[in-house]
Amino acid sequence: MKNTVQISGLLTAFLLLIGNIFKTFHWPGAALIITLSIILFAFGFIPLHTVKTFNSENTLASKMRITFGNILAATAVIGVLFKIMYWPMANILMTSSISLFVIGYIPLNVIKALRSEKDITDKIRTILGNVVVALFATGVLFKIMHWSHSIKLVYLNIAFLILAYIPFYFYSKIKKDNLYKSIINTVYIMVLGGVIYTLIDLSNI
Repeated sequence: MKNTVQISGLLTAFLLLIGNIFKTFHWPGAALIITLSIILFAFGFIPLHTVKTFNSENTLASKMRITFGNILAATAVIGVLFKIMYWPMANILMTSSISLFVIGYIPLNVIKALRSEKDITDKIRTILGNVVVALFATGVLFKIMHWSHSIKLVYLNIAFLILAYIPFYFYSKIKKDNLYKSIINTVYIMVLGGVIYTLIDLSNI
């Protein structure tokens, strides 16, 4: 099950990247590839990951929280697909899922971090990371819905990421003699986040 989940996730990311490249160069087939990646994510990766979560030894509260996040993720990407294809209900799907993610899922993560047995440094890092994700999600929502102040939210997110999260992330990891892993994880987060945002921008939605 674990390998299947990983393979479906990697295949989804690969297809999304290829679709993005095709769209950038205006090659035929871009919409089909992006559509396949979204369908695979929503109806392949998410269900598999949810089943694996419920088969794990996590607490019921943790299983429900992760499942809630999975449902929101699937709804959001389906909303993006609907937006690209000019199908009805796109705005409702995206607005509801991203809003619930910011005001529902993120607070649950913060509460989990505060209640955990981790030290104060790990708790602060987790909370700051969730703030970055919340700002990013809000900026994406404002941009794809063509609401005002979307650029200001993007700048705010970048500023918070550079001035608050990344320095504290390095500080907390250096304290634990794990600088290499810190740098690698940071690169992954920044590159993948940038690719996702670029995809949304290039989709002309």
